[in-house]
Amino acid sequence: MCGISKGKFYYYFNDKEDLFTACCTHAYSIVNEFFDMFEFDKTLSFKENLIKLFFCYQKVFEKHSFSSLHNIYHTLFTAACNKR
Repeated sequence: MCGISKGKFYYYFNDKEDLFTACCTHAYSIVNEFFDMFEFDKTLSFKENLIKLFFCYQKVFEKHSFSSLHNIYHTLFTAACNKR
């Protein structure tokens, strides 16, 4: 599918759970980057603050393409290779 053999994944990751955890950690770090931009504005209503928060969340999908898991796997695999 993405040109990486199953054996190479197990060289860098202990098992499927380890790979899944790495994928989730990477995805959540991207999302947290955008949520860190959000600041609750006391001068705005709760609804307006929720809308601001939603726009921060939308920026994640504008900046990063999640239409393909290949991008996430490739990023994690490259990072794992560079650590060893």
